[in-house]
Amino acid sequence: MSALPPPPPGSRWDDDGMAPRKVGGINTYPTSPAGRTIAAPVLVAGHTLGWIWTDRDRCAGWWPAEPSADVPAGLISRVHGHVVARLVELHTRGVPAAEVLDPERWRPYTLGEPGPEPTP
Repeated sequence: MSALPPPPPGSRWDDDGMAPRKVGGINTYPTSPAGRTIAAPVLVAGHTLGWIWTDRDRCAGWWPAEPSADVPAGLISRVHGHVVARLVELHTRGVPAAEVLDPERWRPYTLGEPGPEPTP
């Protein structure tokens, strides 16, 4: 039996082709707050899917909830995609991080009352 020829350089089957590549980053709010943060829960049917947080200055982000019997991982993942895309959109439009927790910006989801960011 003869050996197969090596794949052409740069193809997806050679060693370089299988290496991870950075295809781009997202342009969103910084996620390392200098001070205290506040967070509002994202609610669906009374269940918390995660928290949108801000330091009321320049940073904002998303903290997903832990999956449970009432809140499946698939639902949290779907909301995660929506929230990250919305944070990118708000940042791109120049919305200050202090205005991220405006409930009108998060429809069709419901934001609960902002409060201290939960601790694990």
